[in-house]
Amino acid sequence: MNENENATSIGTETGENTPAPSGERTFSQMELDRIVQTRIAQDRSRRESEYTEKEQELARRELQLTAKERFMQEELPVALLPALNVADAESLESTIDLLKKHLGASPNQKAANQISPKPMFTQPFQPGRSAPRVDPIRTAMGLERKDG
Repeated sequence: MNENENATSIGTETGENTPAPSGERTFSQMELDRIVQTRIAQDRSRRESEYTEKEQELARRELQLTAKERFMQEELPVALLPALNVADAESLESTIDLLKKHLGASPNQKAANQISPKPMFTQPFQPGRSAPRVDPIRTAMGLERKDG
């Protein structure tokens, strides 16, 4: 009896002549190869799509940085970047040309060329003398002050 136990334990360890338990499915080598190949193909496809997405995201970020640098070089407002179409280098250049055309000179040059506004009060305050009670906003809107 001891020999039979040894024979069955040896057969179990090596995987020879082991009957399949009821209810479990066994696969042939061809079926296993097909399943493994399918899973490898799915994994490869998933990784390629992730790589493509990451590559596109990197290209988009790089173009955004390039656009920001170009806007700073041309002295254009960088705050406009999120609202503009900069999908590729060609559209970036056309956008910059369009902005330069419509904005004219750079904002810094425009600010330097602007005429300073007229001061509200032209007469200096003199102590002891009451200043006229003129509200420049009411005057600008055409409203008269009624002193009671």
